[in-house]
Amino acid sequence: MATPKSPSLRIPLEVLNISLSNIKSPYDLSSASLVSRMWNRLAFPHLHRAMRVGKLVDLEMLTSRLESEVDQDTLRIGRYLRSLQIDCLGISLCSEHAQVGFTRLMRALDKLTRLEHLIWTGGLPSNVDIFDSFRKSCPKLCMLTLNWWGQDKANPAGEMVKLIFPIVGYERPSRMLDGVINMIEASPGLVELELISDSNKLELSQWHPSALLCNLQNPLDQLRLLRLAGSSAIDLQELVYGSLDGPSLRLFFEQHSHLRGVHFDGKHEHQPDIEFDPALMPRLFPSVESFTGPITLCLALVASSVAKQLMSLTVLLEEHNNPCNFDSDLVDELIGAVTSLSNLQEFVMVDNSELYGPRSDLFDAEVLDKLLTTMPKLVTLNLKQFSFNCVQLQEPLKRVPLLTNLALHIPGIRYASFGKAAQYIENQVYPLTKICPRLRHIQVMCDDGATMHLDISRLPNGSVHINMD
Repeated sequence: MATPKSPSLRIPLEVLNISLSNIKSPYDLSSASLVSRMWNRLAFPHLHRAMRVGKLVDLEMLTSRLESEVDQDTLRIGRYLRSLQIDCLGISLCSEHAQVGFTRLMRALDKLTRLEHLIWTGGLPSNVDIFDSFRKSCPKLCMLTLNWWGQDKANPAGEMVKLIFPIVGYERPSRMLDGVINMIEASPGLVELELISDSNKLELSQWHPSALLCNLQNPLDQLRLLRLAGSSAIDLQELVYGSLDGPSLRLFFEQHSHLRGVHFDGKHEHQPDIEFDPALMPRLFPSVESFTGPITLCLALVASSVAKQLMSLTVLLEEHNNPCNFDSDLVDELIGAVTSLSNLQEFVMVDNSELYGPRSDLFDAEVLDKLLTTMPKLVTLNLKQFSFNCVQLQEPLKRVPLLTNLALHIPGIRYASFGKAAQYIENQVYPLTKICPRLRHIQVMCDDGATMHLDISRLPNGSVHINMD
């Protein structure tokens, strides 16, 4: 009698693809691809969704592969690549080999039919037409992250400093900037745009990121998120007082009324000559749900009709020669100005000053209570640069029963004394888990600069376990 065959395990292809897409380590996925040809076919799309080119040999390998691929190939990088990062820090851009390599890449870009995100970091290519080539050859390109570096003229040894859009003079953009402008405005499908600039060390202190946005001729109808970051000052005067008859930052935002995320990251000096009118906010940010900006601008935003639609708000304290009294007054004004943050799910306050450690001068239980009263749907509260005793938090946190994530500084805690700190924190934190039944994660900033992560597990019997890392 023949031995009956044991039933083979058949896993649906959809389940396999979902499983592979959730593998966090590319090394694990790479190992899986070597099991068999079948596993290689399954893993290939997930292995080649994102790629980083950091050396000339990487550039040559990618280009050669794209040049050799034909439509009949089922395992084509060009078919699956969604995100491409070109990091030029490890590439000598002035070399003949690099110039030839980028020229070859430009000719093969039409193979990247599904590329959605281009990330360019490092040096500036000698031929900036490559950006226009990406725009013309990659129909799915909808995200652009530019983080360029320039050589500090004051340091012949070659210190690298962040630079995105160098300007020749103040009024006229360089050829490189013109090329980027052409690429951006000729990309009607652009969804997210992030500009990171640092001109402090390059004698470009007069330049503002708005110089690029003001030179865009055609509105980007699909743009939903804009982030301006770095240490180059954002020209907020252009935002408030800019002309609607000519290029200005104000005109840009009024033309892009569909933006849902606007983020003015980086450091901001207090500009007392600028008055932000709450009545102007609905014209500048009528659809915004997520916002980052200096506290004086946030004051006008939370006092406007836009406040009720905000889901995420990050408030940046401004640099000032008397920060203690100045910031305290502005925090009080912020709380007093709030009309309704009834839909806010995330609130963050950031102090970018390098002169001060965690601060205890801005919040007490009463101030925090008033703030949280306006945010009944809050899920994430990040005040990690500000000091609190957990006992102080108990009454204010009753205002936010949906709170899931909390970040704060607890004075007197040093990560180096983990055992003692762990017991102290557990005693302090446990009452908070009763007040906020959905609390799952707490990030504690320690006095020694370290960060302690507390993961809260709730067992079926109702007990709470706090795991510290």
